[in-house]
Amino acid sequence: MNIFDCNIHFSLLGAVDRPHLTSDETRMGPADLEACFDVQGAAIQAAVRAANFMLFNQELFFGDGLDGFMGRVRRALPGSTFTALIDFRRQDAPNAVALAAAQGVRGLKFHSYFQRIAEEDFPAALAVARRAQDLGLFVCVDTSYGTSGMYRYDNLRLACLLAEMLTVPIILLHSGGLRVFEAMLLAEDHDHVYLETSFSPHYYQGSTVEDNFRWAYRKLGAHKLLYGSDHPYLGLEQSQRHMRLFLEHCRFSPTDIAAVFHDNAHILFA
Repeated sequence: MNIFDCNIHFSLLGAVDRPHLTSDETRMGPADLEACFDVQGAAIQAAVRAANFMLFNQELFFGDGLDGFMGRVRRALPGSTFTALIDFRRQDAPNAVALAAAQGVRGLKFHSYFQRIAEEDFPAALAVARRAQDLGLFVCVDTSYGTSGMYRYDNLRLACLLAEMLTVPIILLHSGGLRVFEAMLLAEDHDHVYLETSFSPHYYQGSTVEDNFRWAYRKLGAHKLLYGSDHPYLGLEQSQRHMRLFLEHCRFSPTDIAAVFHDNAHILFA
């Protein structure tokens, strides 16, 4: 089965054989990313046809960027895309978005806990999101639920605002986590909002929340779901195996499952 993985990170997770590199993806520069692809590239190519890669260093596109590195990844995995976190609070953030788009970045990501996006930050975030929309980028919102900032940094409140103000695809990474029903309701209300499957269904495996995910996915329909692994935080093979079984338990047909794993993303990111 063809697989488009919508959520792969470049992180060495503290690889002791390369102590000169940072494993913290929030600080990885071009050389670190190249080395990370040296380590992970073969395994990723064996597991997926293409992917959406997350670039977590918010400063990458305030300088020269990394079009050389991205070209290398796209040659190895044709059809792949990149999604960037960008420091939306900086005055020159719109220019960074433009530089990212010019080099082939297709998505802008907001991560409420990491970026500490409180309600007073929403206008600045929206302004940068609108710039991304003008340049043809889609928008990803990390909607996992947890940490001590779960109430102050309300990612679904941000997602609701973006859904109302934008028309480009909006992808709710991790399907809202514990708040999967709220994420489902938002996606049900807006044709351009999608749920992405990474990590959360596996994290809540064995709990009653797992049943909530099955119900929400069935209610929403396979056409609104995008597969993601969250690799390397969840292994590629482990994630694929679990999600295939999970979708079968949702009573999705083989055609539905193929849509979640590949076809929906292929259409969306073409």
